[in-house]
Amino acid sequence: MSISLGLLYLLLILLPTQLGRHFFFPFSSIAGIRSDYLTPTVYLTDILIFLLISFSFLDKIKDLDQRPISLWLKNSKISIGFLLSVICYLLFNVLFIAANKGAAFYAFIKIVEYVLLGTIIVRVKPKMSAICAIFAFAVLYVSGIAIGQFALQRSIGGVFWFLGERTFYASTPGIAAISGGGRLFLRPYATFPHPNVLGGFLAVVLPFILFWFLKHYKEINFFFKSFYIASFSLGGVALFLSFSRSAWLVFFIGLSCLFFAAFPEFRAFNSGNGFFAKQKKEILLVCFYLLMLFSVVIPLSIPSQQESFVHRENLLQASIQAVLSQPLYGVGLNNSVVRLSSFLPRVLNFSFFQPVHNMYMLLFVETGFIGFTFFLLFFALIFTRVLRASPLIRIALLQLFFLGFFDHYLFTLQQGQLLFTLFAALAFSKDSLQA
Repeated sequence: MSISLGLLYLLLILLPTQLGRHFFFPFSSIAGIRSDYLTPTVYLTDILIFLLISFSFLDKIKDLDQRPISLWLKNSKISIGFLLSVICYLLFNVLFIAANKGAAFYAFIKIVEYVLLGTIIVRVKPKMSAICAIFAFAVLYVSGIAIGQFALQRSIGGVFWFLGERTFYASTPGIAAISGGGRLFLRPYATFPHPNVLGGFLAVVLPFILFWFLKHYKEINFFFKSFYIASFSLGGVALFLSFSRSAWLVFFIGLSCLFFAAFPEFRAFNSGNGFFAKQKKEILLVCFYLLMLFSVVIPLSIPSQQESFVHRENLLQASIQAVLSQPLYGVGLNNSVVRLSSFLPRVLNFSFFQPVHNMYMLLFVETGFIGFTFFLLFFALIFTRVLRASPLIRIALLQLFFLGFFDHYLFTLQQGQLLFTLFAALAFSKDSLQA
């Protein structure tokens, strides 16, 4: 096993963790109050990515010694041309559009980091069996921590600090809680920044593990069968305890897709002839774009007095006003939190100043019509690759796209960015066709 592949596997083991060092600058605050979204942070996983990029760069130089550079450029010019166009536009966005240039530049560096990571994942070709085993192990330790936190109604502490567990109690101001039986119960965070992120991780990874387990059941020995069953069972409990409704929905979508993938007679889009077989990419893209539109319109049209829904509606309305104020170029990378604060009701406290809970709306707000067009082309490219990939990758990416309708962490938080980068890269890996 190469050093690059070993570092990638270690990165996946630590994907759920958030041990990091925050660096607070003047641009990290809104009205004097620090914001995690604006604060540059170096995570342990960032160090692993840096090492992975360094070793892969050295390997690439050796590879170029054996192949003509002109041939390498010829084979790569389409992807390189597109990526350079996106990078140049985002750099323009940072330098000339963003009001908070420090926060924007930090977001730009993170995008470049994950683009490089994605290309490395495609090149090193990780084994799907290893990814499933690693995720099963990650689910075990994350679920154990989450169940322990719910039982204690506080953080566990001790060694789990090194995995990024934050210190909190059920009475901590602003803590995520659920009411039941006349009292409030702490929603577990595990090693994630919010229970919704924990739920989203489990909602995507559990069907991924289950699909691979069922497909290779006869090849797995008794020990690993018990290992996978324990992982899925504990993960299911932790997912329920997260009380993340969007994660529950996405988990149900994953299980439904798994059912259709397991029984060929139900595969509506896999027939070899007919209109649907020939136009399935276009049909899926149209459906996806319509859902993207509905994910903005529906929350605004459903009246609700529940605080979380009112919060999301306020953020959506503020986002629409921000888009109308700067439709072409957006407000700047990582500047939505700053800009939306001027459109939110003054009665709201600073804890409400967050990105809009819709990844696609967030992309539009920050990068404008031009940048959002680039992202739509990128999504279309992923859809093209997904249709060629195995159902294992296809289901996971479909779930991630759905999660984007309900939250922003796939674009704004470390674990979500890593998860999306991994599965998007696997869609471009030739080995994923047989996974």
